[in-house]
Amino acid sequence: KHHIKPDKKFVLSEASKEILMLEEKHIKRRANIYTPTNGSELKINLNDAYIKVKLLDAKHMIGSVQCTVEYSNGDLFGYSGDIGEDVDQIIKADYLVLDTAYTKFQQGANRTWTRNDAFKKLLEVIEERTTMGPIHIYARTGMLQEAAQYIERFSELNFTYVGSNKIIDLCDLFKKRGQTLPSEIEDISTFEKNELSNLIYLRPYESKGNETLDSTVIDISNFSAPNETPEKIISKTDKNLNVQICISNHVHGDLLKNYIEATEAKFIITDSSRSTLEKSVKLSKEIKNHLNIDSMASHE
Repeated sequence: KHHIKPDKKFVLSEASKEILMLEEKHIKRRANIYTPTNGSELKINLNDAYIKVKLLDAKHMIGSVQCTVEYSNGDLFGYSGDIGEDVDQIIKADYLVLDTAYTKFQQGANRTWTRNDAFKKLLEVIEERTTMGPIHIYARTGMLQEAAQYIERFSELNFTYVGSNKIIDLCDLFKKRGQTLPSEIEDISTFEKNELSNLIYLRPYESKGNETLDSTVIDISNFSAPNETPEKIISKTDKNLNVQICISNHVHGDLLKNYIEATEAKFIITDSSRSTLEKSVKLSKEIKNHLNIDSMASHE
């Protein structure tokens, strides 16, 4: 949203625009915002020349895309964006800017569990703890909705969900685009809890650490995931549980290598803005050493 300025041309998916409009309603009226359908080619005049822009679904969350930009001289640049494990269409680019969510090809290679195992563990923790008090789930946009969808699809329990107005609006948007989400989410600002069981609070990940909560706190993220189990206990007492359930939707390991090779890029820039500078350099070295493709970090 920091790039939405009158002198800038802004290209994104229609779903991403809808998400942005929850906070920046004025962008609906901006003539310099383009939302081409995935796979179509958009021509944009730029400094007395033109570029051709194409988006493809990145399968990370609703609205996420890969992008290519072709200049009038034939140079073809691509940006991977956040790439999901189920990505089935891959951009072609001579020069690729690569997301750095995972910075080692070996990352996750020794895990004995799958993404589906992690979702099963999430539901197991919720159903074990639901009579002990409220469940607080922290996750980023997209992952929070996917977690709620899994609960709705696979739990036989009836839960009361509570969230902020923004969470409610996001879930309504994701529902319109096909996700199975709770039919009703209570407004956290007015909700009065009479029962403490079967109660789930859906909370934005960015608010984690700013709140002190009792009962069960679930952090859905993939930071430092153990190889043996998707569950990492942060703290536990007789009444309270703070646990990380390691779920992500980024390609990693061989899937990341396969993605890079499929782009047919001859030069790769690892995106330092998406990770630490050190990790961006490490991924660049991995690409050089394992794939023999010239690469550098974007800050270099």
